[in-house]
Amino acid sequence: MKREFQLLAEQLFSHLGKEEVLLLSLYGEESDFVRINHARIRQAGTVHQTELKLTLIDGRRQASLRMDGSSPSTMVEEARQALHLLRDDLHALPEDPWLTWSTAVRCSQDESPATLPDGRQMAEEFLVRARGLDLVGILASGSQSHGFANSLGQFNWHSGATFHLDWSCHLAGSRAVKESLAGSTWNADRLTERLEGCHRLLEVISRPPLRIPRGRHRAWLAPAAVAELTAMMNWGGFGIKALRTGHSPLRAMVEEGYRLDPRVTLREDHRRGIAPPFDELGFLFPQPVTLIEAGTWHEPLVSPRSAREYGVDANSGEEIPLALEMAGGELDPDEAARLVDTGLILSNLWYCNFSDRNRCRITGMTRYACLRVEKGKPVAPIEPMRFDDSVYHLLGDRLEGLSRQRLLLRDADTYDRRSTASQLLPALLVSGIDLTL
Repeated sequence: MKREFQLLAEQLFSHLGKEEVLLLSLYGEESDFVRINHARIRQAGTVHQTELKLTLIDGRRQASLRMDGSSPSTMVEEARQALHLLRDDLHALPEDPWLTWSTAVRCSQDESPATLPDGRQMAEEFLVRARGLDLVGILASGSQSHGFANSLGQFNWHSGATFHLDWSCHLAGSRAVKESLAGSTWNADRLTERLEGCHRLLEVISRPPLRIPRGRHRAWLAPAAVAELTAMMNWGGFGIKALRTGHSPLRAMVEEGYRLDPRVTLREDHRRGIAPPFDELGFLFPQPVTLIEAGTWHEPLVSPRSAREYGVDANSGEEIPLALEMAGGELDPDEAARLVDTGLILSNLWYCNFSDRNRCRITGMTRYACLRVEKGKPVAPIEPMRFDDSVYHLLGDRLEGLSRQRLLLRDADTYDRRSTASQLLPALLVSGIDLTL
């Protein structure tokens, strides 16, 4: 696909006028999708798709168009016609005072070989190991490619193969255990470990649930629960635009000197290779970008448009982390119950929202296998409870430790295409989380 994209770009660039600049952005994927219900394959298929975006610039005016096809080589004639349409549209458009694109020609190529088994083989291997479980889930796997080219001579390419397996195991009623596995290498041993963990949790949640009292409870937050908290922080938290306009939930860190625990470091780091380190305007971004270092605010994410508006350097495409990671600590996840002693293990949270955006205070519900722990032993599941607490406490004065192991959590969105967003997160041990009802 890379060579086809290069040839397409060369042909389109040859049709440009003297003052015109053309930006081309390509996305392509060859993905296997397998849907599973009652531990059986219910639907399997393969998606081949290519999306091309053309942006024509003349002076301070720009016009863009997206088109779909099976491959770049089949889109040449349609792309030529699209170029003529964009040229006609430019005359009717106003000038854009914040128009920006990369004029520094910086080329890059990052290709990871596709070494994954096909989707059906992975699904069948998964189901053999999951035999006896009432299991539902989805497997998405295959290669994804991102390309950029402009008429100034820049060319960037990023491609690789990854998978994401997302599933839940159910008991009678509404009780369930949620798990996921993602990466670029299929590892049967890791899969077996996750399924064995499901069996252990199912044994505990089969017991009668406990209604625990409102108040502050010592807790272990699994990576999937931590991901819900960081997702709320991502909601306008790290972008310079939100900070400058007063809408960031982390503004107190910048303006009032609030701090998190010194063990907390958050970075945006595309070096793990899932999302491309360049955008549709041709900007290549530094890696990594440290957002919070040792509990202290470090720097925001800055899009090219915001960079032009505020007179700073760009380091991000959309000012939303797509490759967030949190530094790990020293705790062993296998010792979670012992470390909690008496309290809770929270596997998942959901329905999260801000209860006080200015203080990064988040409310939401417990979900799936959330357990009561007594004297270092899980004793029963808890009934769903609402929490309401601030990140400044959970990652600040009440944080007791972070796990050594970190879990790669992929965004499971496949609505138009397979999402490339991901988070690499540890578990947290906190001295208290506030449960309100």
